[in-house]
Amino acid sequence: MHFSPREHLVMALTALTLALPSAAADAAAEPSRPVTSHTPTAEAPSTIGDPRVDVTVKYEKGGTTGVLASGDVLTNDDNYRVTFKPTRDGYVYVYQIDAAQRVDTIFPNTKYTAVTNPVSSKIVYSVPPEGRWLHLDQTRGSEDIIIVAADTPLDDPKAIALRVHTATARGAASPAPERVFAYRLTFEHR
Repeated sequence: MHFSPREHLVMALTALTLALPSAAADAAAEPSRPVTSHTPTAEAPSTIGDPRVDVTVKYEKGGTTGVLASGDVLTNDDNYRVTFKPTRDGYVYVYQIDAAQRVDTIFPNTKYTAVTNPVSSKIVYSVPPEGRWLHLDQTRGSEDIIIVAADTPLDDPKAIALRVHTATARGAASPAPERVFAYRLTFEHR
């Protein structure tokens, strides 16, 4: 059976949704093993040549660090950073959308890192760099970190991120265009 690239992306995002709880459990069982919140390449169908990005959101709570999983809770006292590694050279865009629907560009953004697009598949990027952290504002509620990636620059990656943010129906048509990777991590800000 042949699937279109869009159908592959929908299946991959569905597989990601199902894989995240087990990845969090694996992290708890094996704290030394790095856990990434990404589309599993071994289990999920993919279109040859589509960009992918391995993503980890690390947090610091009361002096301890961990990996943020979908549905976890952060407070104003907590810190976090986004770490990513593209599987191929290209363009990566990272956004945070808060409960008031404000969109903050995390990457590329010189406020957080001097690094910008294009990115290399040979480098693991940390935004902000190790030793620095991102902080939440005062708006509490559900928040999303959205990663969008493509082989070439995108005209309006923020619009794609907003479509990913609003797409909540499981199995719905992909909110991302063909040949564009999109990932959403939802957490609670209390």
